[in-house]
Amino acid sequence: MKAAASLCLAVAAAVLASAPIGTEDVELRDLDVTGWDCANQMDGSAKTQDGIERNRMKNRWLPGDLSAFTVDALDTAAFLKKVGQYDSRLQSKRRSELTAAQKGGLDKYENQIVSLIGWLVLAYAGPPETTNCGDATFHDWHLEIFENPSDHAPQIGDPTPIICEVTPRTEQRLYRDGIRIQSLAGFFRLLDRSFRPAQRKARKIRVTGYLLWDDDQRKRRCRFNNRVYRQQRISPPLALDGVGNSPDHED
Repeated sequence: MKAAASLCLAVAAAVLASAPIGTEDVELRDLDVTGWDCANQMDGSAKTQDGIERNRMKNRWLPGDLSAFTVDALDTAAFLKKVGQYDSRLQSKRRSELTAAQKGGLDKYENQIVSLIGWLVLAYAGPPETTNCGDATFHDWHLEIFENPSDHAPQIGDPTPIICEVTPRTEQRLYRDGIRIQSLAGFFRLLDRSFRPAQRKARKIRVTGYLLWDDDQRKRRCRFNNRVYRQQRISPPLALDGVGNSPDHED
């Protein structure tokens, strides 16, 4: 057990040392992608078939008014039950391992829109990745949503969060809807992997978006302070708002 933990920490240190450098952004932006050379590349810069398929899912946006679509409203427990049932049926760890029939089922699964309510404990700007053609400016935002609030930044031993990824193609829409993660998140992770508490405590939020089976996350088990990340997440979000009026866990 100790040897495995030491190996994981060693791998984590090596990965972090060579990881792409992101930005110190701590707030959504009125991001204009019009002149971005990756704006129309839904595959991003992926070279493998599974990477292309995954990036296409991440780079979606809603073709119309959200009110015209069926949305499955879930709390964290219901979300985990829903995705757990799908994982049990799928019995696979990578897109490249799926049969044609399984890929058809995955396509239907990932075209579901869900609305999740939970606590936004941690937020941070994502690193350059193939989804966004390796661009450090046009990056994702990772929002870590938990069933309960926390008085500390996520650490080893804490519950595993549900990740919501805000993409460059949806960031401006959320910003213009008045969403500010500074007023919603409890903590921010900075460029040096340290954590900074927000001015207020974590808020309970409602995030609505597409389901995503991010099989690429399996290799990140030892990254980011040796914490485990789920393959199942919401990406991209189509709407986001605070639930209740209190930032101090009283609602």
